[in-house]
Amino acid sequence: MTYLSTVLADTPLHYWRLADPPGNIANDIGSGGPLPLFSIFSGGFGCLGYSGPNSDGGSAIYNNSNELKAVVGVPYATPASYEWILWTMGPRADAHQSFPWGHGDAAGGPFHNELGTGIYAFNLKTGASVPAAAPTAQRWHHFAITIPAAGTSFVYYIDGVAQPAPAAFAAFAAGSYDFSLGNANSGSSTWVGAMSEFAIYNTQLSAARVAAHSAAVENPTSPPVAEGASSSAAGVSSSVFSGISQDILSDLLNHYKNSP
Repeated sequence: MTYLSTVLADTPLHYWRLADPPGNIANDIGSGGPLPLFSIFSGGFGCLGYSGPNSDGGSAIYNNSNELKAVVGVPYATPASYEWILWTMGPRADAHQSFPWGHGDAAGGPFHNELGTGIYAFNLKTGASVPAAAPTAQRWHHFAITIPAAGTSFVYYIDGVAQPAPAAFAAFAAGSYDFSLGNANSGSSTWVGAMSEFAIYNTQLSAARVAAHSAAVENPTSPPVAEGASSSAAGVSSSVFSGISQDILSDLLNHYKNSP
């Protein structure tokens, strides 16, 4: 089975296909109906479309001044599962985040980041955290979080393997919260690299299903390649890019690969 069919078999509530073949940066095909994401940027390359690790899907690449942000708040409740695929660039001196949820909300929400010390962590603003050693750089990795219910434990997976010592899950109120991919509302915290296929479930995926999703990633060592014109889903777009040179991607990757 393809990654697409494996994910759809578990009925995700929202499933953003980043740089989908039709040309959308963020195309939501989840069972809960489309929830568009804006391409937000302020002077950088923007969230451009690139090839992804799977033959039927692409990725979006981020730099220090862009993100994909929900047009409206994204529903949050438990039980839940989240999964996504990242192209990892290698250790950096500064922390950067692949996604924040509920940033700007006093109650706090979950987010995933690289701490800048070779550690990847899934965190809640309330303090609960699961740190893990950074996976191999310069390849695609599958990440997942599963949460059975408020007040219990969540499990953090990297490439289908549960990380040790999952922390107690400290809940915040169910509702709709700010949500973005690739940024924490701060350029200094932007994820550096590419992300593919973020999915949200209103169920707890079993360990076996997480492993199956991870195993369905087809080309984990195939680097992202420029896809050309892209826009955000449902006709909501800050800009449309076309004819993106592969040299831009090469320069960007090399810059961050060699930066401290």
